[in-house]
Amino acid sequence: MIRSYKLCMLLFIVLFSSGCTQTNDTNVLPEPSAIVKNITQVAESLESFSVEVIDVINENETYVYRIWVQGEQSRFEGTLPQFGKVTQVSDGDEGRLYLEDRNIVFIHEPGKAYTIQSEGTPSGISGDSATDWTFAKVEYPLILDLNGFDVEVKGTEEIEQQQTIILSLTNQATGIEEITWWVNIETWIPVRQQIEQVNYSRLVTYKNVKINEPLDSSLFELNLPADIYVTEDIQELF
Repeated sequence: MIRSYKLCMLLFIVLFSSGCTQTNDTNVLPEPSAIVKNITQVAESLESFSVEVIDVINENETYVYRIWVQGEQSRFEGTLPQFGKVTQVSDGDEGRLYLEDRNIVFIHEPGKAYTIQSEGTPSGISGDSATDWTFAKVEYPLILDLNGFDVEVKGTEEIEQQQTIILSLTNQATGIEEITWWVNIETWIPVRQQIEQVNYSRLVTYKNVKINEPLDSSLFELNLPADIYVTEDIQELF
């Protein structure tokens, strides 16, 4: 079973487009408790998945990437401003981060914190000159665990021919309405997520989501050039 936490390796949402219809008629929709139960059942049944993600931060930073996970194996493909084209594969014990534009592969331990020492803060990284980077295990890029949130049904909306329920999630600890979900009413998989905080916004769109379908083992292999430079020193990435 795949435990479902927020993807935190990448920094890791196209703005709402025209053609979406919305209604606030919640009379025929399931109660929040039933919706939470359905989403929880999906989370607990996850054995494998693949998904395309469009992630927009503060309306001016856009990241597009794909993720595949099966058991302990995972693959990530995307483009990052500071690295260019990136592919990461992991078997749960060892991760390999391949920077294609620089022909370098970084061997790392998933979940381990690596400290970057620099005279200045590297581009795209916030923090002091000594910065900890954690290459987290790639998991489903969404909080499917609703513990700690109060859930309110806001209505329905059709998104790309998918009928969705709009959910507002309020943090029970802070009382702040932080997250909005658009959940497919048939599969109970979120297809869009919006986060609004002070000086921070994020809109994530999930496309071509496939759950519990067998994935080819070749996805979790890296075909590297013969002249690839291999390092276990994170400092060499910057």
